[in-house]
Amino acid sequence: MKGETKIMSMAWAQERLKAARNEKGMTLIELLAVIVILGIIIAIAAVVIVGQFDKAKETSDAASARIITDAVQRYLLDNPTIEISTEAKPIDMDTLIKKGYIKDIPKNSKGDKLGAVTVKYASTNDKQFIIEFGDWYTPPKD
Repeated sequence: MKGETKIMSMAWAQERLKAARNEKGMTLIELLAVIVILGIIIAIAAVVIVGQFDKAKETSDAASARIITDAVQRYLLDNPTIEISTEAKPIDMDTLIKKGYIKDIPKNSKGDKLGAVTVKYASTNDKQFIIEFGDWYTPPKD
């Protein structure tokens, strides 16, 4: 009985080896097609990811500008003796840091540090003031 088992398993092994030789793998054209498809998928994903990075930078800059705007407004409210007119008046970031309105000099997404902002009234009749950041931050156009 043991001898028969060996013969059967030897025949089975030979049959499997023969079947393995007849199996065909992927052709070169099929491999190239898969590579091209993967390349297209990666290219589309890269465009989406880069777009999200740009959007995140814009959002970060806008958030920094809001924080600075808030700090300048609080500074002006706490210091009513500062005269503001329709002419631009600079407010230095070091002043805001020393007075405790911000912790450190803000940087935009390009890595540029903000030195100062300018504050002025929108018009002589209007007491609403405008805070300008120069080239450091440009608000998006609606």
